[in-house]
Amino acid sequence: MKKIILLLIFAANLAAQNYHVKSDDFIGLADSVIKNQKYLAVPKPPDPINPLELFGMNEKDENKTLKNFSEKEIMLLKEIKEADKMKYYELLNRKRFRFSFPEFIDAERLIRKNDEERENKIIGLEIETEALAIQYKSASESQKEKIKSDLKSKLNILFDLKEEDRKNEVQDLEKRLKELKSALETRKRNKDEIVNRRIREITGENKYLKWD
Repeated sequence: MKKIILLLIFAANLAAQNYHVKSDDFIGLADSVIKNQKYLAVPKPPDPINPLELFGMNEKDENKTLKNFSEKEIMLLKEIKEADKMKYYELLNRKRFRFSFPEFIDAERLIRKNDEERENKIIGLEIETEALAIQYKSASESQKEKIKSDLKSKLNILFDLKEEDRKNEVQDLEKRLKELKSALETRKRNKDEIVNRRIREITGENKYLKWD
């Protein structure tokens, strides 16, 4: 607020000097601002986002999920948490949802195809690459070359694992598409029967033809 008032006073003097505008008009405006400070107050900024709440987790969920990681991964996760809490909870949440909620389609696919080991490798490598990226920022020039080499090696492995995952997803989609096409052809061939059955359902003609 003080800055605004000072700017108004400065503008008053500048206008008076260069444009022959009465500085009293600007000073009067400054007085008005002072009297109405409470109405011109800048609203309080919102509280910072709590990553735990953003990902629908609490401390109990966090501690429970951490038990699914190796000691090495937990150590690296702590390092990530200090540098980037959002990334830390994102990685935790992936592990939590992929293997704790089988009702999700992706989780069902993983369990059905026995791909849990590969998914654990993917998450583990993502943790390692995130930690390396953090270490790179504070490393010396000689250390940076070593870190970049490690990053490249791990990212190559990660890429292959993710591509294998995508390949399996494509195969699942192709299988599902084949089933849908087959169902479409069957329904097309039996159009009359399906329509007549629906007529009987709507008119109630079928109510005495049920088994029970």
